[in-house]
Amino acid sequence: METRIREMLINWAKFKDQVPVDNSAKDPLYSVKLELLVYGYESLGNSTYQEWSKGLVSRIGAREDYSDHYSNSVECLTWSVETLVLEHLCIDTSDVKTGHLTALKAVWHAIQSLTPFSSNDLLEVLEGSSTNDNKPSHQQIRESAELIEKRYFLAMKGSIEGDIAPLLDLCSETFNTLLHAKQVAAVMPKAKQQSNAGKIKNEPYRVTEKYAISLYQEKEWKTKQSGVDQIQYKVMEYGRESGVHWTSDRQANKTIYKWIAGHIKENE
Repeated sequence: METRIREMLINWAKFKDQVPVDNSAKDPLYSVKLELLVYGYESLGNSTYQEWSKGLVSRIGAREDYSDHYSNSVECLTWSVETLVLEHLCIDTSDVKTGHLTALKAVWHAIQSLTPFSSNDLLEVLEGSSTNDNKPSHQQIRESAELIEKRYFLAMKGSIEGDIAPLLDLCSETFNTLLHAKQVAAVMPKAKQQSNAGKIKNEPYRVTEKYAISLYQEKEWKTKQSGVDQIQYKVMEYGRESGVHWTSDRQANKTIYKWIAGHIKENE
C-alpha cells in the first residue's frame, strides 16, 4: 500500500504546478481530471495541462452532469489517499470515527506542506534520484512523505484496534513536520520562491501566447492587424480556459498583437 501511495504522490508532483487552482466553477470536468491524473489513469506527458485537457474532453465528452468533489489538487490527493487506506483496512465510509477525521486532517496538512516545493525537488526525493540528501527541502519532503505513507495508515489501523497511540504519534509528528516546514521556508532563497511563483502565475499567458502564434501561422494575412482581429476571440476563449484574465476586448487585441509582432521580429 505504501508503494501505491508513493505512486500517487509522484503523479501529483508531476502535474501540481500546471493545474489551475480552484477551477471547478469554470470546468465541470475539473474533479474528474484531477482524479485521472492523481490515480495515474492519465498523464500530461509532454503536453501542457490545457493541451491535455482539450484532448481529454474530445475523448470523454464535455458533459456537465459530473459531480464536483474537489476544489484543488491537494484536496483530491488527500481524499484519494484516504480512500486507499479505508479500502485496505476494510473500513466502511459510513463508519468514520472522530479519530479518522483527526488523522485525515493531519495528512491534509502534510500534503499542503509539500506545495511550496518545485516538481523537480519533489520528484528527486519521491523517485529516489536525489543527489543531495542533506538539502533542507529534500529533508522536509521526506518527513512529509513518511507521514502520508506510513504514519497515517498506522493511525487509522490503531483506531480500529482501539489503540490511540499511533494517532497521537501522527499528530505529534505532524506538528514537528509543519514547524520544520516553516523553518525551511524561511531559509529558502526568496528569489527562487518569487521565480517559481512568477512561472506559475505567467503559465496561462505563456501557453495562450503559444496558441495565438500557432493560430496566426495557419494562414497568410494582408496585415498583422487583420490577422490579429480574425483570431482574437478564439485566443480570448482559449486564454480564459487557461486562466488568463482579459480586462477588455481592446486590451486583449493589443496583447495578442504584441505577441504576434514579437514572434515575427524574432524570426526575421
